[in-house]
Amino acid sequence: MFRRVQPVLILAILFVISCFLAFGSRFLKHEQDQQTEKPAQIRVFEDGRSLSYLPQHIAVRKGFFKQENLDVEITTVSTKDSLLYSLAEGRCDLAVTGLEFAIYRRAEGKGDLTAFAALANKDISFLLSREKAANFEWSSLKYKTVITGYPGDRRTALFKGALVKHGLVPNHQVTLYNNIPETFQIGAFESGTGDFALAEEPEASRLEAEEAGKIVASLGEETGEIPAAVCLADKKYLKDNHDVVVRYVHALNNALLWLNQESASNIVKLISQDYQDVGSGILAKAIDRCRKQGTWPSKSAIESSDYNNLQDYLAEAREIPKAIPYKKVVTKVS
Repeated sequence: MFRRVQPVLILAILFVISCFLAFGSRFLKHEQDQQTEKPAQIRVFEDGRSLSYLPQHIAVRKGFFKQENLDVEITTVSTKDSLLYSLAEGRCDLAVTGLEFAIYRRAEGKGDLTAFAALANKDISFLLSREKAANFEWSSLKYKTVITGYPGDRRTALFKGALVKHGLVPNHQVTLYNNIPETFQIGAFESGTGDFALAEEPEASRLEAEEAGKIVASLGEETGEIPAAVCLADKKYLKDNHDVVVRYVHALNNALLWLNQESASNIVKLISQDYQDVGSGILAKAIDRCRKQGTWPSKSAIESSDYNNLQDYLAEAREIPKAIPYKKVVTKVS
């Protein structure tokens, strides 16, 4: 009987081995196909080199995009208008800017700009005082002049909201200089214009280091969490490239995790070539200040509460005629 069973066992063993080899060869082929698959190309335009956009530059430098088999090319353009025109005309796939521009476009009934990921959830503008007073009170702004962004700019809307919060009337009790071109605002303050000025990091830290002004308040801390920097695309691109966008978001989340855990000195070493006109000490101080106020979220999802907070400031500043529903401007990528 043993002799009759033995051939059956041999056949069974041979069958199992052949199945294992067949599965193994298919698995290896799949792995090879994955490795030889051409990386998906993504053209990203950003409206300036802002620390708010740091996560995407970290994703490039640390190879997080490459791990997702993405070839991401980041281009910095001079103005927000050129950024949005480039996106509308198909010269780029994604745009990185403030969420307010998608809200403005929707309010005007133009296009279908959609935000799908946040890179920063607090504004990184800081209020600089020309006088180096020991203690700052918002009431000290009464009958003073402040250099802000232009009308419609997010930081101008946020600053107006902060003034109202502290019982001050914008453009009545506090004069806002909002007609100075963006590229000349800091120079105007340095040359003596205005009692106070809003400046983004790392420019704020540079001005303080050079004793041109003293940082007295954080606009981000005053106004809370908002989608301060987001990735925008049109709906068709998001629908046609869902898998690519999912991988892009995954890389951003890895960059945010690294950014929030790593030391400022190591972050500076990684991104210093992108900020060659800023000293490493000032850059490290600016990153620490931004991180202390919770500028960069732990994940890139855009929360409805943050969206509504931003929209409330825009509505209070009369930048939008009516509220735009969250789901009309933001989509979740998973």
